[in-house]
Amino acid sequence: MKTIKIFLVLLIILLQTGCSDEFLNTEPLTEKTEPFFFKTQQDAYQALIGCYAGFLDYDNTSYSWWAEYTTAEILGDDGVAGSAIGINLEADAVDRFDINVNPSSLNIYKAHYNAAWVAINRINTLLSKLDLIDWTDMSGGENLTREMAEGEAKVLRAYIYFCMVRRHGNIPLITENTENPANEPQADPSLIYVQILQDLEDAANLLNKGGYSPETSTGRMSEWAAKALAARVYLFATGYYGKTGQEIPLGIGKGSVDKMGLISKINEVLSENEIKGYLTDIINNGGFSLIPNFQSLWITGSVEAQRLDPNFPGYVGENNPEVIMSMKTTYLNGNHNGFSKWIGPRQVNSDIVYGTGWGIGLPLAKGWDLFDPNDTRRSASLLNLLLERGEEGYNLWSTKDQRSFTGFYYKKYIPLNAEPGLQDGTRRGGGGWPNSWYQDYILIRYADVLLMAAEMGIDAQANLDAVRVRAYGQSYVDANPLTPTYENIMHERHLEFFGEGIRYFDVLRQGVEEAAQILTIPAPGIVVKDGPNIYGSTNIIVDGENVQKTSGLQQIPWDEINLSDGLLIQNVGWER
Repeated sequence: MKTIKIFLVLLIILLQTGCSDEFLNTEPLTEKTEPFFFKTQQDAYQALIGCYAGFLDYDNTSYSWWAEYTTAEILGDDGVAGSAIGINLEADAVDRFDINVNPSSLNIYKAHYNAAWVAINRINTLLSKLDLIDWTDMSGGENLTREMAEGEAKVLRAYIYFCMVRRHGNIPLITENTENPANEPQADPSLIYVQILQDLEDAANLLNKGGYSPETSTGRMSEWAAKALAARVYLFATGYYGKTGQEIPLGIGKGSVDKMGLISKINEVLSENEIKGYLTDIINNGGFSLIPNFQSLWITGSVEAQRLDPNFPGYVGENNPEVIMSMKTTYLNGNHNGFSKWIGPRQVNSDIVYGTGWGIGLPLAKGWDLFDPNDTRRSASLLNLLLERGEEGYNLWSTKDQRSFTGFYYKKYIPLNAEPGLQDGTRRGGGGWPNSWYQDYILIRYADVLLMAAEMGIDAQANLDAVRVRAYGQSYVDANPLTPTYENIMHERHLEFFGEGIRYFDVLRQGVEEAAQILTIPAPGIVVKDGPNIYGSTNIIVDGENVQKTSGLQQIPWDEINLSDGLLIQNVGWER
């Protein structure tokens, strides 16, 4: 019998931080069987919690480095695989789009892939039961309405499907309960994108209107999240399929995507003008704004800045008017921000600010030179070890079993040792450090909306300038104007979202051929310390032909293919 496991402690996913200890210590419910569960509004509320829990479980990188945003940083042009010296080369195979680097890696994304279907199945279950709920009984349901339940669930489903389709390309489309997703055939990507945008259009119409306020913005999916995500989906799909000249395979020996047909179908759901309307509505009516100081968006960068300058304004907090969509995390029951763990520097737990991690996904030194010295985003986005800790610290950290040491780490989500210890749950009674980092992961910021609007020609100069003024100051922008060309806007996005898992997909949506050029690192490559010896060199080399061969798509786990009896077909370039 199908069952639903709902853990009340995961209510924190839905609510602001600062909930009472008594609330956080709520005991989990025991297993409830589906036929007897969906009766009351409280049942629906608890099932919605389960959907958010699946969303967190899918996307918080708790399974390993190969979840969404760690992988994205490895795949992009800013980073390298990293990891420990002597460990297998799985991450390097992903970094180089080349399974021959580590041929035994047959199930790189297996746990993450399976977690997506667990989450989607929960969401489909809830959506299928909404008409069975007695919505007049408001007891214990936190004022949840049918419209809210459906809208929030559809944003979650759209988000997970979007992550899956842009990574794997060829996946099943499941909108009803299924016992075994492996028994479902792959759908044409056009059907996936149509479903995603339809879910987001539905959610935008269902969810309550009202601008941002600290009291009402609690991390739950909103009308604004639906509209911003729709714009991101639209721009990715029309870019990846519309700007790619080569064929994009549906799988080995299965033909190719009808790229223009795909774009035509998604425009039937949400047209370019409707997406522009969404972005305009967020800007005019969403109540969001840019945080004045970029570094204040990030807890670790703020602590380091305050250490150097006691007058620095400090961290603005997780619930602020720049956050449109986020993944809420806690230090309880393993519901942490795994991204912090994976990107943290190896074995540096004695550092005065930075906590220790596993050293997966390191930024290359060229990222530092990408930024103008006047750009306040540089020191907020990158830990320049030599600059911050001097030669002694640099030499010490370089000996800590760190493969492909570059002297740099991604800073926005790096673990934190220093007080106030917001990221470190061990200071609040949580478990050991691997499962205790709990800075929320921001999925969409208002800056992204401004730059997407500029890209689509909506007050392009003003919206581009707003982001630049925050980074440089008004006088610098006045003295160094930048026209809002596509190239300039994409460069600004590169700087603004450095280390946030966005860059790789921005590269990919410029077309596969352009992506291959951007991602190529030709021989003799980039020198790193303790780099793995691959094809006779310890330098970092990426062959752009591998990007084109795979179309930038990733491996489908072979175990899932084997279980499907031929319904799932592997992506080209990931053959064994």
